[in-house]
Amino acid sequence: MIKYGDEYTCNHGEPWGHCCTASVDDRSRFAQTLLRRSELASLPPVKPLIEGILSLRAAVVLFGPTGAGKTFVALAWACCIGTGLNWLGHPVTRHKVLYVIGEGANGLDVRISAWEYAWQMKVTDEDVIFSVKPDSLTDRTVWAEITAEAIALGVQVVMLDTFSSLAPDADETKDAPTFTRRLSDLAAAIDGTAMAVHHPGWSDSDRTRGGYQLEANVDEVLKLAGSPASPLIEVTRKKVKEGPAGERFWLRRRPVALGHDSDGKPIGSIVIETASSSEAETPVRDRVLANLADMDDVGATGPQLLAALGMPADKRSTLYKALKGLVDEGSLTKEGSRGRERYRMVTAHE
Repeated sequence: MIKYGDEYTCNHGEPWGHCCTASVDDRSRFAQTLLRRSELASLPPVKPLIEGILSLRAAVVLFGPTGAGKTFVALAWACCIGTGLNWLGHPVTRHKVLYVIGEGANGLDVRISAWEYAWQMKVTDEDVIFSVKPDSLTDRTVWAEITAEAIALGVQVVMLDTFSSLAPDADETKDAPTFTRRLSDLAAAIDGTAMAVHHPGWSDSDRTRGGYQLEANVDEVLKLAGSPASPLIEVTRKKVKEGPAGERFWLRRRPVALGHDSDGKPIGSIVIETASSSEAETPVRDRVLANLADMDDVGATGPQLLAALGMPADKRSTLYKALKGLVDEGSLTKEGSRGRERYRMVTAHE
């Protein structure tokens, strides 16, 4: 019997049980999963990986719209975990990281160089290891290969960026349960954390693309909201299986200049910083843009935005003042009858 990820085949290559009769030893695989009450304490506990942000021994999904800064945030986490440097004041437990990327690999060197320059910390060959454009994750053998290589390298954190670029032939709804199961199996196999970077739903930016399974079947879900028009990024710990969920905090993208190339053109990238409390409290307009950025023609009503921003009812007038200003300046459109107005982003061709 041969194992590929979470699935088994017989020696003839058929799904187990379809062409062969399982032996007593093979059937005892389930027996090996049984634990007595007194043995539960022997299971390794969930521990902080980045205090208040990520846990060790967890399957995680980080999602946000295009241009929100997902890869910048994920790379910053990878660099901090690999080097042991605290992430913006959050204590980090150091582990070797495997970063698997499906697109945009040519920009990795500059992005990491900007991180090294900003924080005066070198990322060595042993801190973070990269895989560039492996075969599609719809192939179960690829998961087995990632798992085997991660174990051989002593990696305890694997980041997959992004689901769609690493599995371009996947049906993101139909394949979601299999994907999350394999993500969870990978985390268990490395005794660590496996995180997938993903996009939000086509019509609902508050959830991951691919249906409820991608959030329901993992341990932790982090949501990013942001727009290329604003340097601010809103991060929400939407789901935390072993702890409190719902905490929100704000980050800022800061440009970093790294000199010039051989043709005299400037080289630079972005680093992620903590946004000040005043920035986090006042830019309601930026928070509106961040939440509407990936909602296309669907948009949202005022009450929906009030809920999405986590604003109390007594701040309703503040929200609608910001919405009016965005409509007046041409950043948003407002349609519908009074009390049922729906707001949406103005696209480039409008």
